[in-house]
Amino acid sequence: MPNWVCNHLIIHGENAVEVMNSLLSENSESENGYDVDFNKIIPMPEDLKIESGSVTRDCAKLYVNAMLEGCDAYKKYAALYVQAFGKDLAMSEDEQIKTMEYVMLHKDYEKNCPLFQIKADAYAYGKKALDNYEKPSLPQKTPLSVNYGYNLYVVRDSMSEILPIRHRS
Repeated sequence: MPNWVCNHLIIHGENAVEVMNSLLSENSESENGYDVDFNKIIPMPEDLKIESGSVTRDCAKLYVNAMLEGCDAYKKYAALYVQAFGKDLAMSEDEQIKTMEYVMLHKDYEKNCPLFQIKADAYAYGKKALDNYEKPSLPQKTPLSVNYGYNLYVVRDSMSEILPIRHRS
């Protein structure tokens, strides 16, 4: 969801304030110090915690290109890659080396450390992205974590019946 979208969450009933409080998490970076954390309702599965972007695409491409062309696994993951990313799959050896160098520089900004410690981590990340695309719980054309765990932050910290919230990207 883009960061310019504004939503209104309306909770009715005797326990509306308690329900809202149960969804709030403190966050010093948000406007009013709170996030509405939908992970408290339906937690995002660990295997879906993956970002959407060029590094994920590159890791998936590297993973497929590391396989022997023609084997069953290659056929499966090459088809998933083309379905998920709709791009050319083939990479020269030189492209694979340069792409791996680029991928290894990527950081996990939440943990403030490199996302991948060794090359095998990058390949595993690519496999994870393609495996996620195959999961029936995800909508088509969505290889990553879209159905789960949206964090929204409180725009106005009033606990009225209508509490406007805006997606935090």
